[in-house]
Amino acid sequence: MFQIKPMKKVHVSVGLVSGSMDSESKGETVSMSFLYGIRRDGLSAFECCIQGGCIGDHHLLSVKASEVAESFADLFTPVRGLLEGKIMPETIQFDIEILGIEKVDNREIVAALADSVAGCGSGDSCGCGCS
Repeated sequence: MFQIKPMKKVHVSVGLVSGSMDSESKGETVSMSFLYGIRRDGLSAFECCIQGGCIGDHHLLSVKASEVAESFADLFTPVRGLLEGKIMPETIQFDIEILGIEKVDNREIVAALADSVAGCGSGDSCGCGCS
């Protein structure tokens, strides 16, 4: 069984467990895929939370509302949709389910490393922390 380790492609589902005072937001999730452990600033709080996990595992990430973007680092953009337009309390909890883990080829690793150094090119307007 694959375990989350650096330079593996990880597929996750992220959902709000608590945090939104809007009852309609319960059950909303976003899915995303990324290469684990190759961020230019090291592991984010989100990556630390799922470190060593296996397919099917659920992890709970609790963060202050003011630190959500920093906790997800450059992976915040998909998560932002869960939060937009909602009234947020001081602490937000996310349920993270590991959907898949796979090996990647060297070309994909090199491309991801280059992207992490260059940022996404938005000039920091995307909210992912790039520049």
